[in-house]
Amino acid sequence: PHATQPGSVRGPAPAGASGDEGASQNGKPEVGPAAKRSLLDQAHELKKQAQGKDQTAEEKIAEEEARIIAGLTEHKTALKAVREVAQDVKYAEPLRTSWTPPRWLSSREPE
Repeated sequence: PHATQPGSVRGPAPAGASGDEGASQNGKPEVGPAAKRSLLDQAHELKKQAQGKDQTAEEKIAEEEARIIAGLTEHKTALKAVREVAQDVKYAEPLRTSWTPPRWLSSREPE
């Protein structure tokens, strides 16, 4: 229907230049006006896909936090100096002290 200029010959279009970059394997376009889907539907689907990726990132963070907390609970011990922890010093019985609570505190009734 369009006239070509004299001397120019229209040949086959190069690969990928057919104008259907958004087409899927079956030839139906996935995006654009020929997709027969509204832009709102397409945007909603893209948001769902992005949320799925975010959930996996959130799950990775949660797993890492659980691993860190598990590592902290392993090392949770009584109040010890770094040297005692490093040398794995263990005391068989508690240290004896002469400390006693003040009278006003020991005379209080338990609540």
